[in-house]
Amino acid sequence: MNLILIIFISYLVGSIPTSIIVCRLWAGIDIRDHGSGNAGATNVFRVLGWKPGIIVGIIDAGKGFVSVVFITKIGSTSLDYSLVQIIAGFSAVIG
Repeated sequence: MNLILIIFISYLVGSIPTSIIVCRLWAGIDIRDHGSGNAGATNVFRVLGWKPGIIVGIIDAGKGFVSVVFITKIGSTSLDYSLVQIIAGFSAVIG
């Protein structure tokens, strides 16, 4: 049960649309309507410049870090801790 909870929370953390939120706050635009149409840090960098691009990149990397370091400590599972961290990181990336 704990592994399912870790996967679910990691997925939710990873699914936060950082680039959309930052672009709305920074310039009032929907990044998906500009540049390549991708809601990622590279498109933010191209469209709005290096400052919001770096902000989005750091926050996106931080989502994976939070999943691997903190969310995996929710509870114990019968699996090896390193494997649980890999699963949590993978779930955050999919999110």
